[in-house]
Amino acid sequence: MRRPLAKAAIILISLALPLTACSRNPDDKVITGEIQARLYRDATLKRRDISIIAQQGVVILSGQVQTEEERTKAATLANEVRGVKQVINQLVVVSPAPAEQPAAPEMPVPAVQPPKSQSGPAPRQ
Repeated sequence: MRRPLAKAAIILISLALPLTACSRNPDDKVITGEIQARLYRDATLKRRDISIIAQQGVVILSGQVQTEEERTKAATLANEVRGVKQVINQLVVVSPAPAEQPAAPEMPVPAVQPPKSQSGPAPRQ
């Protein structure tokens, strides 16, 4: 009688394990991947250098963006991902580098000649 009861308990436990695994939050790799996908779907943020680290549901965003709005949007997108408990936003707002202008070609500088005196030659003594 004990053996059939033990078998039934093992079967019930093995059936219940997948259900408990589904109710858990996603692991950090899944969280990181989902945040990367969301940032990449944004036309502006996909061009920014943003690093993502997830550890036990705590996400750290670091890198550079060009506006405060981009910084806030990245944190909002990360915070919407299932399993994220906290977002630490270390993104730095930097103004875009000015577009490099091609150097103007150097123009030769004309030689400066001393002004000619208006009076004739110096008198002899």
